[in-house]
Amino acid sequence: MTLLKSLNPKLLLILFGLLITNTGSFMILPFLSLYLNHMNLPATTIGLVLMVNMICQRGLTFFGGILNDRFGEKKLLIIGMSIRLTGYILYSFASGLQLIFLASAFVGLGGALFAPGLMAMIAKLAGAFKPQVFALRNTVINIGSSLGPILGGLLYQYSVFWVFLLTSLAHFIFLVLIILNGPNDIIAKRKIHVIASFRIILKNKTVLLLALMNAIFWFLYSQFNLSIPLYMKIFFNQPSLTGLVFTINGVFVIFLQYVIVKLAFQRCKNQTILISGFLFMGIAYFTLGLIPHLSSVFLFVLLFSMSEVLVFPTIDNLVSDLADEALLSTYYGFVDIGWAIGATLGNLLGGIFIGFAQNHHLFVIIWIGYGCLSILALPLIFLMVSLNRIASKRRTQAKGEI
Repeated sequence: MTLLKSLNPKLLLILFGLLITNTGSFMILPFLSLYLNHMNLPATTIGLVLMVNMICQRGLTFFGGILNDRFGEKKLLIIGMSIRLTGYILYSFASGLQLIFLASAFVGLGGALFAPGLMAMIAKLAGAFKPQVFALRNTVINIGSSLGPILGGLLYQYSVFWVFLLTSLAHFIFLVLIILNGPNDIIAKRKIHVIASFRIILKNKTVLLLALMNAIFWFLYSQFNLSIPLYMKIFFNQPSLTGLVFTINGVFVIFLQYVIVKLAFQRCKNQTILISGFLFMGIAYFTLGLIPHLSSVFLFVLLFSMSEVLVFPTIDNLVSDLADEALLSTYYGFVDIGWAIGATLGNLLGGIFIGFAQNHHLFVIIWIGYGCLSILALPLIFLMVSLNRIASKRRTQAKGEI
C-alpha cells in the first residue's frame, strides 16, 4: 500500500488499464481456437489466423517502438488501443474468413503499436520505483491472465458474443481513461531518424546481448505451456494435475512477485538478480531430468516460478537503464524481438523435441538440455556487464574531453 500511495496517479491509471485489458484478452485467448472451430474452420486455417496475430504483434513491435519515440507514447497508445478494440469488435461480428483474418491482424497490430511505448511510459513515470513497478506490472498481468480464463469459461457457456463484448468494453474503458486523463507524451528533446535508430541499436552490443538472453529465456519459458502438460500426460499419465501446476505458478507469481523483487533489488545488482533467475531456471529443468518422479514436477514449478519473478522485471529494468533517452520505446520494441524469436522457436522446436523424447523414451536428455541452455546464458550476462562498463568509461571520458 505504501508503494501505491507514492506512485504517480497516471501510473496507477495505466496499471488499472493493464489489469482490465489483460483480463479481457485472456477471456478470449483460451477459447479462440474453439470459437473458430465452431465456425467450421479447419485446423490449418485456425493456425494461420493465430499466426497472423503473432506476426503482426511480435514482428512489428520494434517498428511500433520507433513510432512511439517519433510521435509520442500517448498518441500511439490511443491509436494502438483503438485498432485493437476494432479487432475485437470485428471478431464479434465476423462471418467470413477475410474478416476473421482482418480481426486477427488488427488485434496484433494494435498491440505492436502501443506495447513498447506503454513500457517506456511506465519506466518514465516510475522514477526511483522502477524495479518495484515492473514487478507490480507483472503481478497485474498475471492476475488478468488468471481471472480472464475463469470469466471467459463462464460466459462462453452462454454465448461467445458476451466474451467479445466484455473484452471490447475493457479496452474501450482504458481507451477513454487515457484520452481523458492519461499521461502526456514524454518525448525526448532530440528526435532520431528511423535509419539512425537502427544503427544505434545495432551498435549497442549490450542491448543485443539482452535481446539474445530474452530469446533464450522465452524459449525455456514457452516449454512450461507446451512440454510440461504433455509430459504430465505421456510420462506420468496425470493430465488432470496440469491445472494444479498452472495454479501453483499463478498463485506464486501473484502473491510473491512484488515481495521477492523488492527484497532482491534492495540487496543485489541487476546482473546478480538476472544470474540468479537463470540459475533457478537451469536447476528447475535439471530437477525434472534427474528425478523421474511426479514430485519433481511440483519442485520444478516452484523453481520455475522463482526464475520467472526474478528475470522478467530485471530485463525490463535493464532496458530502461541501458537505453538512450530518445529511443526508450525503440529499445523496448527491439528487446521484444527476442521474445518473439524465443517463443516461436520454443513452440516449434519444443514440439519436435517432446515428440522425440516420447518416441525414444529420452525425456531426461530434453530436460538436461534445457537446463544446460539456461546455464549457457550466464556467460552472456557477464559479457553484457563487461561491455556496459567499457561503454560507461568511454562516455565518461568523452564528457571529460568536452
